[in-house]
Amino acid sequence: TGAAGLREPLTVEFWQPEPRTGRVDVLLKVANQISELNTGYSGQLPITLLGMDSPSLHWLFRDWQVQDVSALAPDVTPEMVISSIDQLNLASDYRGEALPLNEMADWDHATPSNWLKWFVYRQMPILRENVILWVRSDLMLDSQGLPTP
Repeated sequence: TGAAGLREPLTVEFWQPEPRTGRVDVLLKVANQISELNTGYSGQLPITLLGMDSPSLHWLFRDWQVQDVSALAPDVTPEMVISSIDQLNLASDYRGEALPLNEMADWDHATPSNWLKWFVYRQMPILRENVILWVRSDLMLDSQGLPTP
């Protein structure tokens, strides 16, 4: 069950392809909530991928209007932007949250105690590639004059 990826919780195995997809379900859920809050429907706001070449993000947002850009023009403020962790220049007009896109076992820096934990429990320290989901500040619930739950 571990080798097939069926074991819950998901364990680290040698023969699984890496990097494996992180918690993209959370990324999709947050994007859907922002879209529902502002349009009444999920998947209706456009998403801009800033400087990212990620087939997994394109597949995740396959029902959305997705635009790939290498840089944002100064006069353009898209509703939602997904960028790598090093694109922090959006902080003035947007609110962002880092979410894991890919996960990979840290085999190279494993200590003897890590290897023992892996042998017994199939647990190993995980390296995560995070992305930031940026949402324009005026689309957030507290900026619309509605009471927060």
